[in-house]
Amino acid sequence: MTISTHLILVSAQPIPNITPILDDSLRPQKVVMLVSPDMTERSQALENIFKPRGIRIERCTIDNPGMRNTSATGYSTCLRNIRTAASPSMRPAAPN
Repeated sequence: MTISTHLILVSAQPIPNITPILDDSLRPQKVVMLVSPDMTERSQALENIFKPRGIRIERCTIDNPGMRNTSATGYSTCLRNIRTAASPSMRPAAPN
């Protein structure tokens, strides 16, 4: 199976994000990380694991749910990039 892009939510639990990368049959070409400000250091640690394995990295900063000053523009750009990278079967259906 060829996986082009793997979307992960960076959290305090790294194992669910690392496991697919270590399996040669699941290893994606690119990882898109959704990273809240408090998980920046953890995202760097994951990047240090992924990059030596030849995996491209893209980071999308997301705001913490409790924060009042959210950046909808950055989040929208991130979602647009994810949709563009998704396989045709994963893209939203075109409106009629």
